[in-house]
Amino acid sequence: MSLKVRLLAITSLWLLLVLLIFNTIAYYVFIHSVEKNEVLHLIRRANLVLKNPDIHNPQLWSSPTLLTEYFISEDIIRIIDLEKSVKAQSGTDTRLIDIPAHFTTEQNTTLFRSQGIAMAFVQMPIYSLDPKTSNLQIASLEIGRNLTSYTDSQKALLTILLWTSFGILIVSVVGGSFFYSTSLFKPLHQLAIAMQGVQKDGDFRRLPQAGDPKNNELIQLVFIFNEMIARLEAHSLRQNQFVLDASHELRTPLTIIESYSDLLRRWGGDDPKLREEAIDTIHSEAIRLKGMTAALLDLVVRTPTDEKLDWIDFNLTKLIDSVAQSLQVAFSREIEVLYPQVLAPLDIYLTGSPEKIRQLFIILIDNAIKYSDIGIQIKLQDEPLAVSVSIVDCGVGIPEDELEAIFERFYRVDKARNRKTGGVGLGLPIAQNIVRLHGGTIVIHSTLGEGTIVTVQLYKNGY
Repeated sequence: MSLKVRLLAITSLWLLLVLLIFNTIAYYVFIHSVEKNEVLHLIRRANLVLKNPDIHNPQLWSSPTLLTEYFISEDIIRIIDLEKSVKAQSGTDTRLIDIPAHFTTEQNTTLFRSQGIAMAFVQMPIYSLDPKTSNLQIASLEIGRNLTSYTDSQKALLTILLWTSFGILIVSVVGGSFFYSTSLFKPLHQLAIAMQGVQKDGDFRRLPQAGDPKNNELIQLVFIFNEMIARLEAHSLRQNQFVLDASHELRTPLTIIESYSDLLRRWGGDDPKLREEAIDTIHSEAIRLKGMTAALLDLVVRTPTDEKLDWIDFNLTKLIDSVAQSLQVAFSREIEVLYPQVLAPLDIYLTGSPEKIRQLFIILIDNAIKYSDIGIQIKLQDEPLAVSVSIVDCGVGIPEDELEAIFERFYRVDKARNRKTGGVGLGLPIAQNIVRLHGGTIVIHSTLGEGTIVTVQLYKNGY
């Protein structure tokens, strides 16, 4: 069963239940109201009859005209004595006449059905007006009514309610089917077609969007789908660009290796100088390829669970000191580490992967060394929940219009210099990936010709 049919069936059943409850309440409220009105009407008539002094005189009960003035064709009026005998009666409806008389000592009302007809009866005591026997009950007055018109109204109301409910149900089914087809399931149908198109052809199709997604769940669904398609398309473009860039970067060293190996094969055997040059070049390019491959592997994003398998608490201060000292010796450059406390280093602990954090600062300090000619400063700033580390150099700087692109893979500001220093444009993307996996941020401020400041903020608890 399709979703449309199921929703239509559920809606119809719910509407039928609501109509059934509403109609039942309306029907019984109507019955109760009519019955109450009929009983009140009989009580008023009984009180009117009791106001006649002749009703309280037993000697006049035998008069054939005693009750005539109060008689209505649908009613019966009786006077019943203490012996429960009918002393006076006015009425022509045999169905009311056949109802046994009822003597009562207090006001009483009765509603019942006889031969399929609703009937209402009111009984009231008749007291003597003789001063000697004042307040002494001498008989009962009984007034009954045939509620034929009321019964007919009941049937008419029931018929109207049933046909009205049936009409509403039919309109609901037809209108609901049209509504579901045009308003509800049309966007879903378009969404399904778009998904099938993406699955079959690989096209990044978007759905037309009209309206505010905050006020309409279907528009919100279309908005989310379009956002997802946009991200998938952007991811696909980045993936294609990555393959192109990687192919281009790998082609260059492979071409150099191929050229020198071909040169070595042809003339290197008799020329020691050419042979040594070719071997050195092939070796350096092979190392470059190896480094590039390792860098590409570092860019492979693992799940957060995998990344946190090797997370421990470690001393960040000692780690940065160790990296700075190693690079200072390797490059014969001054690297100054500035701590929050001037007199003595403050031990700052961090939760994360010490190997990844070491790699992060090696990349950043190595970049600062490559693109500057004087000393490097590393500034640590301790905060309650996080620690900030800034690498400051006074080098060539980065043009402002290229700052947004420096985290893209294989992007190089100075391609000639990067070739000379061995860069392939993967260091900063790797650094950014490490910072992101540790829940931190990395920000670069640079002025062309003056230098660069790279600030990394890491949370102490790892997130």
